[in-house]
Amino acid sequence: EAAEIVFNSEVPIRMIGLDVTLNCVMSEKDVNKLKKSKKPLPELLGKLIELWQHRNPFTGRPYMPTLHDPLAAMTLNHDDIVKFKPFNISIETEGKHGRAMTCISGASYYKGWRTEPHEKTNAVVAVEVNTQKVLKTYIDTNLG
Repeated sequence: EAAEIVFNSEVPIRMIGLDVTLNCVMSEKDVNKLKKSKKPLPELLGKLIELWQHRNPFTGRPYMPTLHDPLAAMTLNHDDIVKFKPFNISIETEGKHGRAMTCISGASYYKGWRTEPHEKTNAVVAVEVNTQKVLKTYIDTNLG
């Protein structure tokens, strides 16, 4: 019910879902750049990431950080890293299709995620990310 209130509030909403943020995964090379920094904060960040990491039991490779929140913050100052499209978002609260489901009205994969010109929209939703620019910006910012 709270999400439904927000989406009907007419407050400007920007959404960045997991389908976009999951593309922004640091590499071991990125983490090593931080760890090898001569500056104390990036070096500490690299060491903390290393402490957090554990190995995937199936692949043997370490889990790497995904930049969910950093990506959302970056979009405030970097207009060119994420492509947004307007949509009408509604929340299923009556249990017709599934309780508390987030629904995108009037758009689908088959329509190229386009809304019709006459449709009312209440949010802009991230549909594409420049992953390389996000990772470079994150590392460069932390290295100072």
